[in-house]
Amino acid sequence: MELDPRDYEVRLTQKRDAVAAANANLDSVQAGQALMKARFETAEANQRQEKAHADSSRATAERAQSDLKRNELLRQTSVVSAGEFDRVRAEAESAMADRIAAEQKADAATSQVAEARAQVSLTLTMVNAALTKTKQAGTDQDAGALDLSYTRIAAPGAGRVTRKAVEPGDYVQV
Repeated sequence: MELDPRDYEVRLTQKRDAVAAANANLDSVQAGQALMKARFETAEANQRQEKAHADSSRATAERAQSDLKRNELLRQTSVVSAGEFDRVRAEAESAMADRIAAEQKADAATSQVAEARAQVSLTLTMVNAALTKTKQAGTDQDAGALDLSYTRIAAPGAGRVTRKAVEPGDYVQV
């Protein structure tokens, strides 16, 4: 006996499309995760670069402060001119400002690393969710195929039907 399979064929086609959409979504989310990993690595590299720049600026500022202290002593004994002393003082102030700016940039780079790490974590969660949806869509597709298979009812062996309560074209309950 065969039941009308069209409803089940349509449902199975819909479930196959859902599997394809879930797989496409998974691919998209995995690409996003790869992008976030690359951004994280870039943020870490930027952080190392900014830290090195801050260390260099700190060393330059310390040298400039030492030069300023020496020149203060020399200025008191009039060994260094006022113009030379003003130049050294301006260099020390500039070096100190550069140091502060470099340290702030290094702090910002550290913050960017933390942000990138959180984005990688988020994309990992999204990948896991997409994997779950893909598996669920596959299970739904398998269930649809099983439902479609129920539209064909075959006897295990040859024989005769007796006491049948339905006629061709009758509607039956599930």
